[in-house]
Amino acid sequence: MEPLPHLQYAVQFDKPSYKTGDRVVVTLTITNTGDADTVVHGREPHGPDHEPGFVYLDYESWGDLYLHDGDGVPLAAGASYTHELRGTVVDLDAAEAVFDVTLLADKHHTWDARATAPLERAEGALAGTTYLDRNGNRVVDAGEPVAGAKVTVSHPYGEFTRVAVSDAQGRYDFPGLAPVRHFIRVDALDGWEFEGPGVDIAEGETAEVDLAGVRPFKESLTAQVEFTMEEYQPGDTAEVLVTLANTGDVRLAGITAHCNGAGTDEHLVDIQWGDLAYGGPGIAIQPGRTYRARVPGTVPEAARRHGVATVACAFGLESSTNNPIARTSRACPARRVRSPSSRTRTATATARSTRTSASAGST
Repeated sequence: MEPLPHLQYAVQFDKPSYKTGDRVVVTLTITNTGDADTVVHGREPHGPDHEPGFVYLDYESWGDLYLHDGDGVPLAAGASYTHELRGTVVDLDAAEAVFDVTLLADKHHTWDARATAPLERAEGALAGTTYLDRNGNRVVDAGEPVAGAKVTVSHPYGEFTRVAVSDAQGRYDFPGLAPVRHFIRVDALDGWEFEGPGVDIAEGETAEVDLAGVRPFKESLTAQVEFTMEEYQPGDTAEVLVTLANTGDVRLAGITAHCNGAGTDEHLVDIQWGDLAYGGPGIAIQPGRTYRARVPGTVPEAARRHGVATVACAFGLESSTNNPIARTSRACPARRVRSPSSRTRTATATARSTRTSASAGST
C-alpha cells in the first residue's frame, strides 16, 4: 500500500471562556502521524452560513497555512507544527465559541479541526438622529431632523446587516448589537447624502451617532491638483499642489481625498495627505474660501513603463459618488542608454576626425 500522511490536531484557547465580541486566540498543533511526508493547508468550512458561536478568523493570521493563497507548511512523517490563529466571536445567542477549520494534506486528504469554549452573551446598542445639515455646522439644529431615512448597520463578520428607518423626530435605534466595530450606511434622501462612519460598540453602552445629510459636494466644491515639476523618474518624491475652493454659501466639512479609483499602476503612491487622509476626520472650508496644500508622494516603478506619472482623486465625503474629481499627469521618460554600436560609431568618427586633423596639421 502506498504510504499516506495522516493528520491529528490539538487546540488550545487563550482563555477558559469568552464573551460576545471578544478576540479569540487559538494555538493549533498539527501532527503528521502517517508514514509519508506532506504539505499541510487550512481553510474555513465551506458555505456562508456558519454554526452559532463560530469564531471568524483574521485572514492575516493564516499565513502560509491558508489554502487559497499560502504555500502550505511542509510536515514530515512523525513531525508536528504549531500555528497561532486569531479571530472574533460575535454571536449573541450561542452558548459556546466554536473554533472550526478544515485541514488538508497535499490539498486533497481532509480533516476537520474543531473545539469549543463557553460563551457569555454581551451586547451594546447604537442610536442617533438623522438630520439635514442646512448650515454646515455638523450640529442638529431646530428644524433639521428628518424622518424616513433608511439606516443600515453591518459588521465584517459573516453577512450581518440590520436596517432601521428614522422616525418623525429623525431618531433611529439599533438595540442588541455585538460589542465590535460596526459600519453605518444611510441611503440618499431627496438629493441629500449622508456620511457613513464606523463606530465601536461597547458592552452595556449605547453609542450615540448623529448622521448629517449634506448636499453633493460637487455642487459647490472645486478641486485642482498639479505637479511641481515637468518630469520624474521612478522613486522620485513628487510634490502635488492641491487647491480646493468652496464656491457655495454653506460650510463644507469632512472633506477627504479618495484616489486612484481606477486602480492604475502609474498613479503616485504613499501620498502623505495629512488632514485630507482617507478615513480621517477631513478638513472644513468656509463659504467663499480656498484651501491649499502641498502633499508629497512617490513615483512608482510602473510610471516608467507607461511613460507618465498620474494623480487622480475625488475630494469630499467617503461614502459619496458625487465628489469633484481632479486629475494631472507628468512625463516619466525612459532613461536614454546609448547602445554599444552607437558608442563604436562615435569612437570611429572621433578617431577619423583626429587623423584628418593630424594630417592637416603636418602639411
